[in-house]
Amino acid sequence: MSYKFIMPNSDASLVFALSRYVGRLAGLLRLKCSWRKIAQSKSGNGFPLTAAIALFILVLSTQSNFAQTQTFICDNTFYLTQGSQSTRLFEGEISRTAVVFSAIGIASDMIYNAVGYNPLDNFLYGLQDFGSAEEAQLVRIKNNGAIEIVDSRPEGVDGTSIEGVSGRFFAGTFDTSGKYYFIGDGEQNVLHVVDNVHQIEPEDVPPVPPVVHAVTLSEGIDVNDLAWADGNLYAVVVPDADNDFGFPEQSVLVRIDLDMNAGTGAVTAIGSTLNSERFGALFGTANALFGVANAGGFFRFDVTTGEALRLASSPSSNTNDGAVCPSAVFGFDLSITKTNT
Repeated sequence: MSYKFIMPNSDASLVFALSRYVGRLAGLLRLKCSWRKIAQSKSGNGFPLTAAIALFILVLSTQSNFAQTQTFICDNTFYLTQGSQSTRLFEGEISRTAVVFSAIGIASDMIYNAVGYNPLDNFLYGLQDFGSAEEAQLVRIKNNGAIEIVDSRPEGVDGTSIEGVSGRFFAGTFDTSGKYYFIGDGEQNVLHVVDNVHQIEPEDVPPVPPVVHAVTLSEGIDVNDLAWADGNLYAVVVPDADNDFGFPEQSVLVRIDLDMNAGTGAVTAIGSTLNSERFGALFGTANALFGVANAGGFFRFDVTTGEALRLASSPSSNTNDGAVCPSAVFGFDLSITKTNT
C-alpha cells in the first residue's frame, strides 16, 4: 500500500488531508473515532500538525501489524481441518512423545477442503466444497480460522471462481515455490496447478487472474490428499479390491513426477502402506511425510517402501485435510514414539 501526498498551503489543510487518510484506515480497523474532528476545532487552528502526523503513522503501523498477525508461522505446526457440515481448523503440536491437536477459532460457515500452506505469504488456502461439481472456489484461511474468498475470474464475473475448473476437490497442497496442486474427487488423471495464488486478490482492479495448468497423469488415481515432501509430490491411493498397483484392499503411497513443460505427470507406486486406512490428511515437510487416517491415528510414511508407521492417536473424521509449511524441517526422529494404540 502506498500513499502520495501533495503539500497544501497551510498546516491546517495538511492536518485535514491526513485526517482523511487516517479516517479511511480507522474504518478498516473498525476504530470508533471521529477523525474529521482531528482537523477541525472551535479555534479554527485544528489539531497540532506534529500530533496528526504521529497519529497517522501510528495507525499505519497498527494496520500493518494487524494484517501480519493474521498469517501463520512457517514452523513444525501441523494444521488439520475437519467437519462434514462446517469445517473447523486445528493445529497440531508435535513432540517426541505426543501429537496434540487444538481447535483454532470457531467452525467456519462453509465446508472447504484441499488445504495447503503457501510459504510465499504464510496463509493456508483451500477450495470450497459445495457438495456438487461446481467451479473451483479458492478461499484463504487466516491464523484465527477466519475464511475469505480471494480468487477472481479473468473477465471479472462474480470474482469467486477459478474459471473452467469444475468438480469436488478434496486433495491439495503447495510446494516450496508457492505452486498450488489440487485434484478432483474419485479416480482422476488430471492434476491442476496454480502458479500465482499469492497474487490473487478480489479487490484488485483489474483482478489478477489465476494462472492454471492442467497436468495429465500417467495413471488415474483416487486420493484424499496431496503433500509436498523432500522435493517431491506424494499421495496415498485409497484401498480398492481392483487396485491397479498390485496391492488389493491396501492403500498405496505414490509419487507424482511432474514435467510442467510437457504438461504430464508420471505416477510411480512406491509401495503398500501395509494397512487399509484412508488418509484424508497428509503433511509434507522438507524431510518427512506424515498423515492422519480418517479412522484416527497419526502416521509417518517411509518414502522408500511406502509403509505407514502409526506414531500416535488423532481425531477421526471422514471429512478432513492436512497442511504444514513445506519448508519446515524436523530436527528429531519421531519414529521413537511409535505405539500400538
